[in-house]
Amino acid sequence: MTPQQRPTQYFSPEYLKQCKQLTPDQIVQFLEDFRRMFAGGNQQQRKKT
Repeated sequence: MTPQQRPTQYFSPEYLKQCKQLTPDQIVQFLEDFRRMFAGGNQQQRKKT
């Protein structure tokens, strides 16, 4: 994925405040879900080779 293709997320102050309450497990889950959402095609290619 080139820098131009990388997703950018914008977070509101309210959302950031809410995120401070997340547990470590919830943070890991968010990161994993985000990775899967944007790396799906690349991940499938890697598994085939």
